[in-house]
Amino acid sequence: MPIRSGRNPAKKARRTRQIVKTGADPLPNESSVLAEPEVSYATRIRAIGNSKGVILNSLVMETAGLNAETDVIIHASKGIIKIMEVKKDEVNTDLSTWDKQFKTAIKNGSVPDKDLFEGLQNDFDSKEW
Repeated sequence: MPIRSGRNPAKKARRTRQIVKTGADPLPNESSVLAEPEVSYATRIRAIGNSKGVILNSLVMETAGLNAETDVIIHASKGIIKIMEVKKDEVNTDLSTWDKQFKTAIKNGSVPDKDLFEGLQNDFDSKEW
């Protein structure tokens, strides 16, 4: 009589999900020429306390260029949930470069904004300080 290990191979097969790694289409078109590699796999939404969640495997995280500490935006529409990295705008705090940047922007065709407070005054503005 054979010895059983207690594992059910059919049960394990049901838990295993296929991971598909794709790239650009074989026939390049406008959208696929610049296509990045993609990864997709099937999983299940799980209850996590009073919330719901999914487990993102390391291949998905690596392909997306994300890590566990990345700030993300979650956008939902009918049947679709997108998770996108928050792009932080780098603020140039070096005031010595601002004049050059303004001049370059104006030279490239940007028009400076008008003064939003033009014509508006308060007591502070009208008194000599």
